Amino acid sequence: MDAEPNPLDRLVRNGNVPPVQAISLPYDVHDAGHEILVALRRVQSAAVRSAYTNAPGRTEEELRDLIKVRYAASARDSGSVDAWLLHCATREGIKLRAQRPDGKLVFGGRQNLERRRKGLITAGDWRSLRLRPLVSIGDKGELGNRHFRLSEDARTCTLRVYGHAVVLALPEMRGKRGELLRAVAALTAAGEINVEFRLGRDRLSVIFDPADLRRLPAGVTLQQDDDARLAAKGHKPRGRPRGEGWKPPPFRWADVERPVHPEWGPAITALPGRCLGIDLNPGWIGLTVVENRGNLRSLPATHVLDHRLVRLDLPRGASPELVTETLAKVAGLAVGLCEMHGVGFVSMEEGLGKLRSGGRSKATNHRLNSWDRTRLKAMLARRLGLREASLVTVWAAYSTTIGNVVFALPDACAAAADIGRRGLAEVDWRARTRAARLNGSLPKGGVEKDLLPFPCPEALPSLWKDSDMPNAAVQARLRQAGTWQAVHREIKSAAIGVRRPHPELVSGADGHARVSGPGHAVSRLGHRRRPGLVLRPTAVKRPVQPGTAAATDSREARVSPQAAR
Repeated sequence: MDAEPNPLDRLVRNGNVPPVQAISLPYDVHDAGHEILVALRRVQSAAVRSAYTNAPGRTEEELRDLIKVRYAASARDSGSVDAWLLHCATREGIKLRAQRPDGKLVFGGRQNLERRRKGLITAGDWRSLRLRPLVSIGDKGELGNRHFRLSEDARTCTLRVYGHAVVLALPEMRGKRGELLRAVAALTAAGEINVEFRLGRDRLSVIFDPADLRRLPAGVTLQQDDDARLAAKGHKPRGRPRGEGWKPPPFRWADVERPVHPEWGPAITALPGRCLGIDLNPGWIGLTVVENRGNLRSLPATHVLDHRLVRLDLPRGASPELVTETLAKVAGLAVGLCEMHGVGFVSMEEGLGKLRSGGRSKATNHRLNSWDRTRLKAMLARRLGLREASLVTVWAAYSTTIGNVVFALPDACAAAADIGRRGLAEVDWRARTRAARLNGSLPKGGVEKDLLPFPCPEALPSLWKDSDMPNAAVQARLRQAGTWQAVHREIKSAAIGVRRPHPELVSGADGHARVSGPGHAVSRLGHRRRPGLVLRPTAVKRPVQPGTAAATDSREARVSPQAAR
């Protein structure tokens, strides 16, 4: 039962964002086919529940054998699942058990279970709610997948189990998603990539690795390029052991051009000590490029190279399509800043789940909810991965307070600058941990993870309200603060003015928005009649070398000539 690994289990370098890309689209099927799909989902859903319950204390092979004994059926039945679908159910159960190890996961939802207990829904409704999507993990050796086949034009998808075929009619997809679906269909027909399919009640999800659609050197197959990349890192090729008689797959793209992901681009040349920090707010997003090649705890040693301030302007009740389009423009803006300044990774705040909010700010805080933040995070990880850059997440508590004290930037950009500094410290800590593990010097408690800043009160003495300089006792307490709470408490008790308002936008005579004060220029985030504005600094200092950005003092943001265009 060896096959390609589940793409949902393959994580990017930061370890918490899957690099896979999913395209979900509705489908239509005749009545007889619908009954077959429901029967297949019912059996596999029961297998997933059994795998989840019996996963502790068993290996994957033992659990798979148990599931096969329980749910194996005759091939004559049109609703019977085969061994591969049971294998996929086993993998799903193991993954769910890892996410919820206490065994208290309620399939169908705890709220719906309570409604069933009160008699608010029928037994048939409860059984329908417990149905999970039909999952078929990709297998490159079987033309991408053992059960699903996309047509060349991606207008139909055929599901075949034990010889029983069900044809799904798909809508005509245009734009980027249509281009990707047709590219996936061509690459699976050539046997180059594996694709996972998830079939729900009325939607089909096509899941693939966008890195498989990168541009390859002339005359090189994807398998050969993957093996060369692994060999360069000192790893062995993935898959089954290859004997002496093994031959690489033939090159199939001699006469036609191999499909390439529309978001692919050349690898970003990363310069050391640079990071792009991103701060998320309900109506604003701050992006700041910082550089620190010295003490990563020192805030004055962190220099601002460039920044952008995005005003989302999303209307209340905006559709998911409009939100996705707006956030995609933000992700593209972030990748453009990385390419302009040679940034190899992006730092983003983590720990923002489903936030509860009440009172006057409830509507404001819900403009950028958990789904929006997760969506932006996934788009950033995918786009950066295609440019051989990475995304790292850090704990961003008190970043607004600390960032506004030191960086003379708008509120969101100042917080993003401190998030970028924490990203540099996070990557440095991971490198030191990896080196200590390799040479055997890893201490018992692990390498100390020190992201706390070193607040230098002399950085901007004009911010202190009561005097030009704080007294020695306050400075000593700031330097000796050992926790984030202590740093925040000392800054607040020192009576520092820490909020820098965002620039005020006014409408001109021609209807275009302008900044009321000097220092920033305004441009559209996306297309015309779409929400979103971008504020960029107008202060320009010509870099020492053409095409490179010059590091500036943290109290004054300067950008390269390209950023002022």
